[in-house]
Amino acid sequence: MKRQKIAILGGGPAGLAAAWELSRHPDWREHYEITVYQTGWRLGGKCATGRGPGQRIEEHGIHVFLGSYDATFTLLKEVYGARADYGIASDSPFKTWEDAFHRIDCTILADTGTPDGPRWQAWPLTFPRNECKPGSGAPTPVGDVVRNMLGTAVEALLGSPYAVDLGRLRRWTLESFFADDDEPEDDEPDEGGWGTRALKGLYGIVTSFGRSDDESVPRAITILVDLLEFILGRLERIETDEDTPSLRGYLALAEFALVMFRGMIADTWDPKEGTWDFSRVDHLDLREWMRIHGASERCQRSSLVRFLYAGTFSNVCDGTGEGGQYAAGVALRAIFKMLSYKGSLVWQPRAGTGDTLIAPLFQVLEARGVRFEFFHRVEHIHDSDSGQIQRIDVSRQARVPGGPYRPLIPVKTAAGVVESWPDRPLWDQLDPRDVAAIQAIGHHSECAGVSGERRTLERGVDFDQVILATPVATLRHLCPEIVARVPSWRSTVSTVKTTATQSFQLWFEPDNHGLGVPLEAWGGVDDDGASVVTYANGFGAWTDATVTLPFEDYGPRQPGSASHFCGAFIADEDIDERDPVAMAIASAEVRARAQEWTTANMGWLFPDATTPEDPYGLDYTKLAMPPGCSAARPLDRWRAQYFRANVQPSERYTLTVPGSFEGRMGIEETGFDNLLVCGDWVAHAGLNSGFVDGAIFCGIQAGRAQRERVGQTNPDPLPVDPDILEQLTASARRD
Repeated sequence: MKRQKIAILGGGPAGLAAAWELSRHPDWREHYEITVYQTGWRLGGKCATGRGPGQRIEEHGIHVFLGSYDATFTLLKEVYGARADYGIASDSPFKTWEDAFHRIDCTILADTGTPDGPRWQAWPLTFPRNECKPGSGAPTPVGDVVRNMLGTAVEALLGSPYAVDLGRLRRWTLESFFADDDEPEDDEPDEGGWGTRALKGLYGIVTSFGRSDDESVPRAITILVDLLEFILGRLERIETDEDTPSLRGYLALAEFALVMFRGMIADTWDPKEGTWDFSRVDHLDLREWMRIHGASERCQRSSLVRFLYAGTFSNVCDGTGEGGQYAAGVALRAIFKMLSYKGSLVWQPRAGTGDTLIAPLFQVLEARGVRFEFFHRVEHIHDSDSGQIQRIDVSRQARVPGGPYRPLIPVKTAAGVVESWPDRPLWDQLDPRDVAAIQAIGHHSECAGVSGERRTLERGVDFDQVILATPVATLRHLCPEIVARVPSWRSTVSTVKTTATQSFQLWFEPDNHGLGVPLEAWGGVDDDGASVVTYANGFGAWTDATVTLPFEDYGPRQPGSASHFCGAFIADEDIDERDPVAMAIASAEVRARAQEWTTANMGWLFPDATTPEDPYGLDYTKLAMPPGCSAARPLDRWRAQYFRANVQPSERYTLTVPGSFEGRMGIEETGFDNLLVCGDWVAHAGLNSGFVDGAIFCGIQAGRAQRERVGQTNPDPLPVDPDILEQLTASARRD
């Protein structure tokens, strides 16, 4: 039997996950060949990283993985296990995926301060660790997540076990939950008092969720809503005497939970099926849905709700970065997904996403026999009335005379050798004529502006089956005739919105203590790190990246800490990725915006990295310089940091605006028998919210669908969240 040739267009997480799933079958090479076509010199898409001066790790933006990323961590576990079995990267400090990731339990929500107080105030949340391991077992059902939420709520009320001052928080908690209205606050609550009622309510919720009958969920939610109404009332009484960020945060948390559960029972619970159908509210924006169920303006504008919008870049849909649009059903699924975390809420790559996820995945895929064609840019997927894709135009940006291209470089660290992606092509492997052409235009964004020699891939010669794994914003450029003719493509392109993003990274000579970062007061410990997603607009997300420093090589003057910042890039018009001048202008704009932003906002994060003349701005003399760079002026230190504009179609972040989920095509809904699609923009049974886990989940599903098309069976079932699967099937029933 002739082996089928499978072409995967795009080497981001979705395309690589599809290749992984296809190559999992023991005898896959007897049935098909796999070729991945990738623009430029590295894989990873929006998860790509490069090694800059001092072997520093340069990301597209902030990348952390949630402990609920079941598809991602299942893949990671298999990849690291296979790499060890094959004897690949034996000198790596990352023998297992656990070695390659760092746990973060502390998340800080930032609120604007009072007129007489500081400009910004922190509401720290420490999420308790559990004994589960990411990637182990099926996704957590919604009922179990609600039980987990109770533990998180108690942690939020009592404060972090690492926090410095808990006296006031504990006093509020005692006043709110364990003191009667008519008794001194240090007395025991009597029978029927508030404390007793609260404890009985909690007991009722837990026991109700433990039952197997279909009425247990609405019964538990009803008890929980009653309890939240009591809690909200008590907290509002306390607010008249004590107005602090923590108390305002608890008020928002109690009201948000009340609105969420009240609305869920009213709008998404299906008593006949005994399941949730979140798609019923996907036509509404989350804040709009919250208003319908009684949310106050205080709750809608709280840092808790801003966290959901800013964390998915959904705060930019109105063009201001203030309000935004986020489909309510997807947002609710995202909340439950986040709180179904295993181990810790957040797992941070120790050497960036490119070196901890993408490089090991590439190494094992190549060892299995998957072929990679670097420097091959997809230009045009031709329409066809035959029901089959017949021709695909690609341009070869560079020739590799000694082929194949070897993309990784060894980075020696004290812990071992990390196989890494460089920040530019490895020139010595390329034809000198192509090197000159690339350098004349610029190698930014995987040589996006370089076309090179064009050739046409033909069905039956170069490919039989195609998996398209490029971002949604590329579709109108790659296949305009298909988008115009096929309804599923036209609907997807018109309804799925994206946004450009911007980021910068700073390396500091002092450590976090020397910068004045109040990690302990926020609820962290020295080496745990923390993150903020609700800071000032522009670059409102911050993550402490100090954990990556041992895997860089700054030489004798090693930085003491590192930080990543990112946000949405709001531009007046689309930027042509093939115009090097426009790309240079965008990069310069990000640098200017970052300088303006740090001048206005850095004093809250780094109080000891400011100057007496500018208590909110950044003292550039605190910044670290890469080896070989001189710092004649403080501004030279600033210019030596890393700034990035993610503006081209392949780099834009996928949004989920109201009504857009139903407009997305499915993996097999392409209108062509030999074409599948995958990515975070495709309708699938994972989380459709721009997360890397959704892209990987969809890629795995595409690989399974492709294997079935070529007559291969799937070796084991794919874990699917039953509640999300029910949402998809419920939509299909309505259609």
